[in-house]
Amino acid sequence: MFLPRPLSLITRALLLGALLLLAAAVPAPAADQPAPATDGREALLLIGIQDSRFPGGEIDPARAAARQAGRVLQEFRKAGELVLHVGYTGAAEDPFTHEVQPEGGEAVLTAGHPNPFLETRLLTLLREQGVTRLVVCGLQAHLEVEAAVRAAADLGFQCTVISDACHSGDLRWRGRTMAGDDLLLGTMLTLRRHYARVQSIDGWLAAH
Repeated sequence: MFLPRPLSLITRALLLGALLLLAAAVPAPAADQPAPATDGREALLLIGIQDSRFPGGEIDPARAAARQAGRVLQEFRKAGELVLHVGYTGAAEDPFTHEVQPEGGEAVLTAGHPNPFLETRLLTLLREQGVTRLVVCGLQAHLEVEAAVRAAADLGFQCTVISDACHSGDLRWRGRTMAGDDLLLGTMLTLRRHYARVQSIDGWLAAH
């Protein structure tokens, strides 16, 4: 009867090293795997469309963007799709403006950072609902909207931004002013190039 000879210490060491190298080559599961971008549900993410963002009331320049966001919201409600409202103070202190008032069953989150995924339940809610695609509208385009879309894209979500349902106000620095329309244009060009599909409200509605 043939009995295998015991492995030498050198052979054992070589086999152990090979096994360790093989284990290192297999990636460990990530704690938060990006969502696939080609299937799953679509959700609407409304960013910071709150009364404090309209210092001019009903004639504020941002009001047109709020009205367009309201049109997108109505389409999602008719389709029975998920809607999420993100505010940057508590709704009691700074309610969402009337064009996009939340209804029962729609998620409302309060964010403390421009990136609404940071220290909120937003990602958890999207994962639980099987969302892989986001339509994004909101204020301010160059700050909270851009931060949201960049973060969402990095997490694996496929994003569409409705350009005329977003708005940026003028910014002043060192005695110079950059017009809000220019900020909005620059933001949309950046997002369109790297992070999202950018569509007008009419283009988006035509595709739906």
